[in-house]
Amino acid sequence: MKAKLALLVAGILLLAGSLTAQTPKPEAPPAPGAVAAPQAPGAPPTPAAPYAPQAPAAAPAPPAPPRPPHDPIGDALLPPELVMRHQQAIGLTSEQKTYIRDQVRQAQLRFTELQWQLEDAAEALRTLLEKDRVDEPQALNALERVLDAERQIKTAQITLMVRIKNRLTPEQQTKLRELRGRGPWGLEGPAATAPPPPRP
Repeated sequence: MKAKLALLVAGILLLAGSLTAQTPKPEAPPAPGAVAAPQAPGAPPTPAAPYAPQAPAAAPAPPAPPRPPHDPIGDALLPPELVMRHQQAIGLTSEQKTYIRDQVRQAQLRFTELQWQLEDAAEALRTLLEKDRVDEPQALNALERVLDAERQIKTAQITLMVRIKNRLTPEQQTKLRELRGRGPWGLEGPAATAPPPPRP
């Protein structure tokens, strides 16, 4: 009887040991960056490592604003609006004021006439180009009239500023360059390319 009891206890202990050996143990999660080892066929899948969010990439810096192009012609001249704006600061004389006003008044009449010519030439060119079949010689002639009107306007502008500059002393010119604001003609906006209306 005792022998049978001993064999039964031994069998129970062997069965308990076998069940303990077959119970899977929890595995530690793999280290970040480690490569997972290949699994044997039929083996239970290895749990994936928890997702670790990455830090967002730094936003690119905004592009730098473009620098204004250098205008050597504009830098060398002094528009009438700049002169009249700082007439007291540069000590403009009565004779200089009268001369500049007369030149500006004459230039305004010339600019108005040339502007009408430019509008007429541009309208004629646009009419030719809108046709289904463009007459090339006529279109090129119309283009020449547009370019000629633009050239005359630019010539009148440069002529006016050259005459004003020649009427100023070197000291006045130096002072105006110091007072000059932003823009290719020392001004901001359309006043930099067109003479101001004559003052009474």
